Amino acid sequence: MHVNPLVGVIGAFLSIFLVFQFGRRLVYDYRITDGGIDIVLLRALPIWRIPFDDIESVRIASWKELNLDFTTLRLGNRFTSRYVVIKKSSGWFRYVAITPVDAERFARQISVNGPTSRR
Repeated sequence: MHVNPLVGVIGAFLSIFLVFQFGRRLVYDYRITDGGIDIVLLRALPIWRIPFDDIESVRIASWKELNLDFTTLRLGNRFTSRYVVIKKSSGWFRYVAITPVDAERFARQISVNGPTSRR
């Protein structure tokens, strides 16, 4: 049986793409805590926190609406069209784009738990 090398390369590329796209959610994810939004490794180990005091605003955006400049950190781990874009008040990355399972619910929880609800 002879396999065309081009078909093999395309198959390998698609396999790597799918593992990368769907496997990222197993490696890192997001959760809302009392202090802010945690980026967690293996769903247990917090590796970065965005404190509520550092959040200026939250909005839902499609991948087409994301800023394409160097101030946006894209931490999407799901193949979806709905991003939660967090605008921070400080830091190199003023915008952080994440892809939780339910973007609208996640954005509402940030708005309810964030600093604007405590003022």
